[in-house]
Amino acid sequence: MILVNDGLNLIIKWLSLSGMRKSVRIAILLAAALLCAAAVAVRVLSTVQARSFSERRVALSQRLDSLGEAMALLRGMDSLYRIKMHHPPLAPPVDSLRPEMATRVDSLLSDADSLSSQLRESIVLSAEARERARFTPSICPLEAGTFNLSARFGTRTDPVEGDVRMHEGLDLACPQGNPVHVTADGVVSFIDSDIFGYGNCIVVDHGFGYQTRYAHLSIIRTSENIRLKRGDVIGETGVSGRATGPHLHYEVIYNGVTVDPEEYIDIKL
Repeated sequence: MILVNDGLNLIIKWLSLSGMRKSVRIAILLAAALLCAAAVAVRVLSTVQARSFSERRVALSQRLDSLGEAMALLRGMDSLYRIKMHHPPLAPPVDSLRPEMATRVDSLLSDADSLSSQLRESIVLSAEARERARFTPSICPLEAGTFNLSARFGTRTDPVEGDVRMHEGLDLACPQGNPVHVTADGVVSFIDSDIFGYGNCIVVDHGFGYQTRYAHLSIIRTSENIRLKRGDVIGETGVSGRATGPHLHYEVIYNGVTVDPEEYIDIKL
């Protein structure tokens, strides 16, 4: 466009300087203008054609790519079809497996329910066992090395009367004033002082059918209805009541019947 403008300007200057008639100059100027317009039109047309050709080439390339992808997909489908026709599946049809699968699923669900029930039962039993362990007499009421076992549970010759009698606990001989420990969690249910029997005596109710008795104490360091933890000090050993020397008489009672305390503790320890 710049060259066309420059050419027209040169023609106009030349015509203005020449001595031609005005009509001739106008005719020449119109002819030059037409030539310039034709040149511009040719230039524009060639540019449009080139752009259109480029766009068509891009579109054609995209179509060819799509066609190639479609051909690859068709070849893959054809290969799968040939494999299926020449190599049928080895597994049985799904419909034939459904009854067997349903049976297996039912069996697995039944096993899972059974295991879940057993697990819940085990958890309950474990919790109950831990609870019972807290309230079961299982430690020695005196510290190890501070006593001697002077009488076991069972029949023996009474040291006061001299006749054979049932001894319903353990006698642990020791110096007066040894601390006495409760042997399991529980509640003090009974405190008594009998000069002709157990002397200063404490009975602790542990629940689950268990009770323990601590007799011949010199000092009682608790009171009735006090809740205790295993190992709490409840008194001191002495010689109160019907006794021949300082000691602790210890009993374990289960469901109202005295039992051998050595079945619950290792007295040697």
